[in-house]
Amino acid sequence: MFERFTDATRTAVRLAARHAGAGGPDLIDSGHLLLGLIDEGGAAAHLLSEAGVSGQAARDQLAAYRAGNPLPPADAALAPSGERTCLAPEARSALEGAVRQSLALSQRDLGPEHLLVGVVGVSHGAAATVLRALGVDLDALTGAARDRAAGAYARAPDPGQPPGASTVTASGTPAGTPEPLEVSPPSLPAGRALAWWYAAIVAIYAVLCLPLVWFAAPAQRILVIVSVLFLPLVGFGSSWLGRSRQRDRVHARLSRDPRLTGLPAPALARALRPYGIAELRVFLADEDLVRNTAWGMGRVSFMRLARATLRVPEAGRFVTAHEAGHVARRDALRLMGATILAVVLLIAGLYSGRVIALGYAVATAVVLRIGAKWAAELGSDAIAVRWVGPATAEIWYRLHRTARRNEPRTPRWYLRRGFAWVQHPPLALRRWYWSRVAVAAAERPLTVPPGT
Repeated sequence: MFERFTDATRTAVRLAARHAGAGGPDLIDSGHLLLGLIDEGGAAAHLLSEAGVSGQAARDQLAAYRAGNPLPPADAALAPSGERTCLAPEARSALEGAVRQSLALSQRDLGPEHLLVGVVGVSHGAAATVLRALGVDLDALTGAARDRAAGAYARAPDPGQPPGASTVTASGTPAGTPEPLEVSPPSLPAGRALAWWYAAIVAIYAVLCLPLVWFAAPAQRILVIVSVLFLPLVGFGSSWLGRSRQRDRVHARLSRDPRLTGLPAPALARALRPYGIAELRVFLADEDLVRNTAWGMGRVSFMRLARATLRVPEAGRFVTAHEAGHVARRDALRLMGATILAVVLLIAGLYSGRVIALGYAVATAVVLRIGAKWAAELGSDAIAVRWVGPATAEIWYRLHRTARRNEPRTPRWYLRRGFAWVQHPPLALRRWYWSRVAVAAAERPLTVPPGT
């Protein structure tokens, strides 16, 4: 969707490079981009002028900032071939932020207003520091730049755009109540696929139990055998009898959340109905975190989509198709079964009477649970790629990677990243899998009929 810089943006970047060269190290940072936008004299310069920023004041304040924060020597290896200047990390972050803003507004061109949003968004950068020193309200400036960009680069819908893409208002919010997805799905797995999955996971569980019984102390082997044979029956029976109660709990939790609103999705519900989903309830979340979740629990299932995801139509289509894949696969039921078997392995390990048996039980339980979760994510990725195409997956991948790269590296960030790998395969693995699925889809269409 994103195609090019406007001429004004190119001019601003060239002027920023000129400021960088005049300063000595030939390294462009966000402060140089700010001066380039001011010197370009277009819409971004007008917004800065309205905020009380003049070119001379910005240059003086940047020089004062640079006295205490000199730029490092430019690494020639980072510079594009034939060019003397290169981008500092904060300038790259500013450009990535500008691209994200352009995508969020569903606009093909990146103008000076988008670049201003990106420059101000690097909160630790030279430009943001200079503007704060000049008394500028950064939030107000960012909002004004977004509104100006929304009006200046508004465009008619792309004739080649798949139906169902949500329109975007000036604030970057989906207009009205958007239908998340109307593109016809491929053939999806249904009830019999869930039965085959249970047969496979029970067979894997049986193989994993044999070494556990062998490692157990002789006096404890009978107890371990009884545990691994009968506790799964108790767990599966309890989960089956309590399924309707669990559905009611999920629905009550979603309905009571003040950040969530019901999102009518009749086309998506019709697409899933042939695969045994009698009722689909979709909720739209208004929050800063981009969390999309699905509860594939059989005939009544739920989806929770973040409004921030739907602001970028291509990424929104991929995420919606991915979560619909979880619903069609009944992944909540699959993961419940894997969790029950993992817990039984841990209990049997505690009964084993030997440290080596307990260590084996812990390792196999973790591998079983994570393997089931990764299989669910990759399976839903395969459905989404076949449904909306690999190009939408690639757009989501780039946005997700860029957002992750720009997050501050705090202890909480590392903890969240570690937990994310427990829940989702690494992005590189998912991207490789998408390419394999796309090649297979091009060679042979998916042919699983409904009800199989």
